[in-house]
Amino acid sequence: MKMLSPEDPQLTRLKDPVRYAIEKNAFYILDERDREFKGRITLQERTIQAAANPTAAQAVRDAADASTVETKPPNLQVLETKLYKWSQADAIAAFGQPSMRKPAVDMNTRAVTGEILTFPDKTRLVLTYDLTFGSNDGLLRSAVAYPLGLTWSGMKKLMTGDFTTTEQPDGSRIHGYLTRRLGVLEKDDKVISIAVF
Repeated sequence: MKMLSPEDPQLTRLKDPVRYAIEKNAFYILDERDREFKGRITLQERTIQAAANPTAAQAVRDAADASTVETKPPNLQVLETKLYKWSQADAIAAFGQPSMRKPAVDMNTRAVTGEILTFPDKTRLVLTYDLTFGSNDGLLRSAVAYPLGLTWSGMKKLMTGDFTTTEQPDGSRIHGYLTRRLGVLEKDDKVISIAVF
């Protein structure tokens, strides 16, 4: 199996989103749909290999144990539990240094209400996260993820629950869930962003 570093130019030519698993400090490309690209193995093949080889199975378990929640970058579900608890220092400890900082501005009054920190997603499941911290107490107010290749029709199957839909002048739609503080911006079935607040 060929190992590729995250900077390998071959990764930029992939058409479908891929998932990365860190095992023994090497990036293995895992993709269950497309097996034509050299260097890929499917999760099913990986499981079969691990079952057939006790040493390989132990290596997979060791890699999973080494990748604890504390060392993995948080996802949107984790960030939802950190609302009104995390400071900027907590986010930087989890994600590393932000790629951008900008003021959070109230759309009605144009007053600065906090600061938005943008973090790239090291897992590459989403493009970036925008975390907004309030200016009064400095705590996390909202988190926005910009997913890669997610459709609204697919997301509705995963995220059950009632929601309202607001049409925007540009043809996009905002879907707001009624049972949780979650909103989805979508256009032509492509999810642009998912926000928890």
